[in-house]
Amino acid sequence: MSNTQAARWLALNALDAVVNGSGSLDANLAKMAADDLAPAERSLARMIASVTARHWFQLDAVLTGLMPKALREKDQIIRTLVLTGLGQLAHSRQAEYAVVTETVALTKRLKRPWARGLVNGVLRNYLRERPRWDAHHPDAVAYYNHPQWLIDAVRAAWPAQRTDIFAANNRRAAMVLRVNQRRFSRDDYLDLLAASQLPAQRGIAPDAIVLDEPINVHQLPQFADGAVSLQDTSAQWAAGLMDLKPGQHVLDACAAPGGKTCHLLERQDLDCLAIDLVESRLGRVHENLARLGLNAQVECHDAAEPIDGQFDRILVDAPCSGTGVIRRHPDIRLARDPQQVADNSALSLRILNNLWTNLKPGGRLVYATCSILPDENDTLVARFVKNTVDAQVGDCAIPGGIPQSCGSQILPGDDDVDGFYYAVLLKSPEHLEQTE
Repeated sequence: MSNTQAARWLALNALDAVVNGSGSLDANLAKMAADDLAPAERSLARMIASVTARHWFQLDAVLTGLMPKALREKDQIIRTLVLTGLGQLAHSRQAEYAVVTETVALTKRLKRPWARGLVNGVLRNYLRERPRWDAHHPDAVAYYNHPQWLIDAVRAAWPAQRTDIFAANNRRAAMVLRVNQRRFSRDDYLDLLAASQLPAQRGIAPDAIVLDEPINVHQLPQFADGAVSLQDTSAQWAAGLMDLKPGQHVLDACAAPGGKTCHLLERQDLDCLAIDLVESRLGRVHENLARLGLNAQVECHDAAEPIDGQFDRILVDAPCSGTGVIRRHPDIRLARDPQQVADNSALSLRILNNLWTNLKPGGRLVYATCSILPDENDTLVARFVKNTVDAQVGDCAIPGGIPQSCGSQILPGDDDVDGFYYAVLLKSPEHLEQTE
């Protein structure tokens, strides 16, 4: 098997696992890649898998038109294989001959030689009438390129913005840096980028820089020495909303991979505890802290279960559907469903109720998600505030954010940023006065 065919095999299996409810695309690509697969082939696999996931529902409508007869359940991987081929033909610069030949060849690797003619025929028929099929949008799912449940949810929550949201989700995200203010000012780092012939612009957040074109992180000046990190502009508002003071005792719940933990520590000298439920994810937190030269206590702990200590500030980066970052993780549209949204909402409310007991009177808790769905965001926070006598809603004004009853919602695509929700909750100090 050639190296490029190995890349296509990796992309196919990573996508097939996502479709069957196993793991994320990023995790599957990392886990399934052969140790000897070269960086160029890993990049090719990522491109193929990402392009296919990004355009999945449009491609699926085309495939249904080209192959109206349904495959048997046990042969659904052939459908995924054809979709990867269509994705490359429609949305990449790969040579058409190579795409068709190597996609067809994978039927042998799948031990389904009967599918060889089917795959070849579908891909070549697409190429013969490409303009027709590229315009083939028989229903809302194909037109908006989103699953029906998500179309309905976005229409209900954001009727005026729905078209812009769908369009933003279908585009690639910009590459955004967060400058480590302990090392450089933003303007000084922009000068470094210019000297390296890497065009970039200031982002709307104070520490944000947006690159004109994505590059390998190791091409960034002094990346290995902690000068900058990758973090979308929307995620960078958390540190400012925390209103940090030197020496405060801070808890970052659901902290992995550690981007927000590090941003807090770049801003202030803190006594910081970072926790996450999944032990394997904490390695990334340690790596980021080490690269940036920062220190925090890192523990594996379930944020929904009791934890020792009282904190001046708590950041809850709550589990959510990720519907605000589909443009960055296109497989989300394949992997989520309404039940997961309901489950995430219930878990996040448990986390809020649990950690509120760890917040000092007069303290501040920032609740954040990368979701655009009210059930995970403002509806949930409003329910918590209504049932928590010492919880007050604090100021949460964010540039580009849409004010909500309890927080602020950023929608994907506005200022070319990810979708995010924030709420600031203040714990009343009144009971302290009553005991004096």
